[in-house]
Amino acid sequence: MWVARFKVWHPGSGGIELSRKYSVQVRIYLLNVFFERRLGVAKVICVTGRDWKKFIAEWLRIEKHRMHFSRVEGNLLFYSYPQPKDNYASIALRKDVFFLRPILIRGGFEYWTLASFERDRLVEMPSIPKKIGSRAQMKLLSIRQQQPNLFMSAAAGMLSPNQLEAFEAAVETGYYEYPRRTDLETLAKRMHISKSTLREHLRRAEAKLMPAAANQISLR
Repeated sequence: MWVARFKVWHPGSGGIELSRKYSVQVRIYLLNVFFERRLGVAKVICVTGRDWKKFIAEWLRIEKHRMHFSRVEGNLLFYSYPQPKDNYASIALRKDVFFLRPILIRGGFEYWTLASFERDRLVEMPSIPKKIGSRAQMKLLSIRQQQPNLFMSAAAGMLSPNQLEAFEAAVETGYYEYPRRTDLETLAKRMHISKSTLREHLRRAEAKLMPAAANQISLR
């Protein structure tokens, strides 16, 4: 599979403009698609950063008129709205192109991670807005062939039995909590292995699990 990252800008995006105004990062997750007289979408946005409350309040004020539904839960905003025919996200609506990560909004731009089994389908993406009459601008940042780690359960399947046992024991005993309820020496004694062996098992497990976690929350 080919995976590409794009930098996207569009003058009609309230989220893009507000991300330039406030010190936040926004991740957009598609939750559902529905039909009530016309096609609609349900999404949730996760807003992080110093000004997340200001961002959500102003974004709601700007976009409220076109929403079917909205609900704020902490720094999460759940909402649904009719899908505009000219929505610039439709640029990526292709039967053989897939969003691998949530859309990330930061510093006045959106960042898309798209995938396809055909490299050319991704390379041609920046030319599509002009072809369909959209004012959106896309820049290809990177493209490479890779086996994506989409889900934590799939990544967990790559752990060896020893790595999985060590990681599960660390979680169960509170090693990853703050403050920690146990330490490596105590956990190693419980598992009847050396401290250095336990440390190696955990580091190898973390090296396999962390990239999958980063993919799911769209860190970059």
